[in-house]
Amino acid sequence: MSHRLLACLAVSLGISLAACTDRQQVPSGPQFASTLPVSNTCDFNALNSLISSVFNPPQSQTVQNLKQAMENAGAQSATARERGFDIMVEIGKASRSGSPPDPSDGRNLTVGLIRCMFDATNATEFPNFPDPTVYNFAAALNWSAGGGYWVRGGAADPETAPALARSGTSIASGVAPPAPPTTPVAYKWRNTAIPPAARNGILDERVLIYGYPVTGGYDWSQIRPLAIENPFSVVALCNVEATLFTMIQESNVGALPYDEATAASLCAATPSLTLLEQEHGPLALVSRLAQFGADLLGPAPLHATTLLLTTSVGGLRSTRSRFTKLEVESVTSKWLQAPPPSVKVNTPFTVKIEATTKDGNKTIPALGVCYTVIGGANNGTPGTAQLTGAHNCGQGTAPSSVTTLVDGKAIATLVVTATQTGNLITTASGVVLQRGGAVGSLTARTKVIP
Repeated sequence: MSHRLLACLAVSLGISLAACTDRQQVPSGPQFASTLPVSNTCDFNALNSLISSVFNPPQSQTVQNLKQAMENAGAQSATARERGFDIMVEIGKASRSGSPPDPSDGRNLTVGLIRCMFDATNATEFPNFPDPTVYNFAAALNWSAGGGYWVRGGAADPETAPALARSGTSIASGVAPPAPPTTPVAYKWRNTAIPPAARNGILDERVLIYGYPVTGGYDWSQIRPLAIENPFSVVALCNVEATLFTMIQESNVGALPYDEATAASLCAATPSLTLLEQEHGPLALVSRLAQFGADLLGPAPLHATTLLLTTSVGGLRSTRSRFTKLEVESVTSKWLQAPPPSVKVNTPFTVKIEATTKDGNKTIPALGVCYTVIGGANNGTPGTAQLTGAHNCGQGTAPSSVTTLVDGKAIATLVVTATQTGNLITTASGVVLQRGGAVGSLTARTKVIP
């Protein structure tokens, strides 16, 4: 997501939200002006008035204590980051309360915290910080207008609950960790596995995930902007007009792999705010959704389910960006590394295929395209397959691979081996996983020598 990294509908069940109750007309002392220094260096003193602008007593004192712990530990220290994220948790809760603070005050406090948690003067890490057109925390904190502001990846944060945004009484968009059948395991946000054990979470650090609606889609971001999600997260757009060819486009990335099951489950979710803030282990959102018969996360963008009466689009998020729907009716294929003119029998060689599609007049990468490579004699008579290799996607058992983002291009890489000598015709055919777009095929001639 460009550091643009599914909100819940706050159901009326008489739930008590301890930190999210009314910011109402409580008698208070002198009112402090919310000020934001121009410099990107840390100013702990400036945080005091900002905290008073966002929180009422006694919550303001709790947050002041967290701020003091940051200051005691020192700017940019590990403790400062943890306590800063703790304050962001409270900012997010306040934005979703019945009487939220002014989003601009929450924005200013977020900016001040980031300056004390990270080196905000680092233009590589935080380019143009805190330009509000890039770091739009105010829009993210406007919950009633579709904003979303969530902290994930910490030991005390929800393990699997998505970051959500709503539109009226329904879900507008959301981000969540992947689960089967997309991945072998159901991932959590926070990775706690110790190598050589396999990862069990997608984040190795705590992050703020924030977003807001944009024309035709949604904008999700994260802080730290360069935090890596391994292997990826899943993004869903809800309530969209969708066809068999509809996918999600991520700005500066391309058309994303399609995720039908996640889109259906995330966009149909109406969990309480309490569960979103406190859910752990057995209370994981995807587990709750599974009980309603929804399939779990799988790679791809659009879905209409009669069970849940919702139309949505879902895709696998690679980094951070603006997400909009895209009609992918055709995919163009190109040998990026064609089979060589001559190879030795039983000796592996590599082929690479690039997939692109169109967004208007613009050519963009097409991710989530499965290419299968078949080799046979050039006499026109079907015979025994003459190429072997790993089968990673699609139907059958022939060598296959799905396009992923490599240096800004959607590339499928296959390592194959010719099993017979003679003239060989290699045919590469593709399919957009779970979608209906037509994919161009490729051929190449190779002489297989002893």
